[in-house]
Amino acid sequence: MTIPRIIQNNSMMTHRISLMQFSKSFFGSDSNIKKPEYIKEMTSMEDWNSILDSKTPVVFQCSASWCRPCQVLRPVAEKIIKDHNGRVVFYYVDIEKFPEISNMLNIQHVPQLYSVKDGQLVNSLSGVPNNTDLNKFVADLYDPNEPQVKE
Repeated sequence: MTIPRIIQNNSMMTHRISLMQFSKSFFGSDSNIKKPEYIKEMTSMEDWNSILDSKTPVVFQCSASWCRPCQVLRPVAEKIIKDHNGRVVFYYVDIEKFPEISNMLNIQHVPQLYSVKDGQLVNSLSGVPNNTDLNKFVADLYDPNEPQVKE
């Protein structure tokens, strides 16, 4: 399935993102622990294009701040991504901040995981999968015998 790009010229979205960036710089980030460069949070629609343009396969989790299962899944997904040593990039997408993503993917419930390779949607998982299924979901995105792709 080809995933459409979204061109965003909505000034309200720009103000929301600017306020969010100001809040993080003024009050500090969510965590003092530096995450690896392959663990990311979507902060703008430019990140959406980064997901589609990535040479490295991407797993993204669509979630919402009020969703308890989403809060449980995120650290588990991040750990499994770390276990794959940078062969896959992880993005956390808050659908409250980016409803256009939710609408485009027709998300009915969260958490929802998607995998993207070469700009194409490869697979999806609903709910909180067990570690074995989640690990397979990630591992299916690359051949461990091939050299790692560098961005």
